Parts: sequence; structure tokens; C-alpha cells
Amino acid sequence: MDHVGRFESIDDDFAEVTQHLGLGVLPLPRRNTSGPSEPLAVRDITVTDADRSVLHERYARDDDLLGYPQHLRCELAVTG
Repeated sequence: MDHVGRFESIDDDFAEVTQHLGLGVLPLPRRNTSGPSEPLAVRDITVTDADRSVLHERYARDDDLLGYPQHLRCELAVTG
């Protein structure tokens, strides 16, 4: 099975893989988790055009392979 899972849909992707392996739907174990945290506010960081350019260049191949829309690429890289 060739499958690229995404963090954004990790539970669904894990279920797809376990079903493909004939294991049924299993819960994805959670290990080493932290509690809720305050999200980093956009105003707390400064991302310059040069930063965006570096991020786009560094992750362009991944973005293409994973099908991220062009308008989200830098935003996803910056905000996680």
C-alpha cells in the first residue's frame, strides 16, 4: 500500500491503513502529549517576504506532492 498520511487527517488516515492491513478500525494511541496551549498569535511573529520566499522554495516539492493550494502554502508553513 502506498499512502501518504496527513497530520490534518491523521485519525482517518490511520483508520484507512489499519483497515487495509485487515486490522479493522483501531484507535490511534496518543503518547507524549501536552495539554492545551495558547495558539501563537500572528501578531507575535513577523514573517517577511524573504521568509515566505525561503519557506516556499524549501517546501515547494512537498506542497506539490501533497496538493496544497498555492494560496495556503506559506501560511501552512508559518502557522503549522
